[in-house]
Amino acid sequence: MLVAMILLAVAAYYFFYSNLFKGTSTVSHAIANQGIIEIHPFAVAAESVGLHSFASGTVFVEAADDGSCIIRIVSQLEIDPEDWGGVSFSMPGHLTVKQLTSSYPEDGTLDDIAGWPATWISTDNEQKYKTFIEIGRDRGHHSTRGGKGSVLIEMVSVPDMPIPDSFPIGISIGGYNKNGYDVIGAEYITIPITFKERE
Repeated sequence: MLVAMILLAVAAYYFFYSNLFKGTSTVSHAIANQGIIEIHPFAVAAESVGLHSFASGTVFVEAADDGSCIIRIVSQLEIDPEDWGGVSFSMPGHLTVKQLTSSYPEDGTLDDIAGWPATWISTDNEQKYKTFIEIGRDRGHHSTRGGKGSVLIEMVSVPDMPIPDSFPIGISIGGYNKNGYDVIGAEYITIPITFKERE
């Protein structure tokens, strides 16, 4: 009798839950790092010129199923209150900006945050970099009051434009005066990207 009651309870439990979740998926699995072919951590600081400005983060390189290249940069940054040079991410011409999301400066209003990042596109075809994404940089060389924040940059390859097997992404930080001349980019790093289509 006891065995029959246990079997009945198990059957009722199964019937109840199978009908409750009928037609729905009860388990969802996120696919981690799908299509990622390279990961590059980075860190750059302007301490060499006496500024407490830095940016650190990771560059993710993805090869999409259609053969296109996707670059995602996730970065934490801090700009010194005296630093007008800020942070700049430099990209070659075969990449175009798809999405920019920023919290800089985190202590600012939504209007303050909406002012960053700034995107510049060069018309010089001979230049190694064509697109410049700048945060906390004042091209008039005036302090932007500094601050902390995060930024997410997503770049995609331009359709019908060849993607080189290798290309650089540049990150510079800090602005300072040297021998009477204002210099943008106190420190600079280059991240080499090697792209291969998915097979």
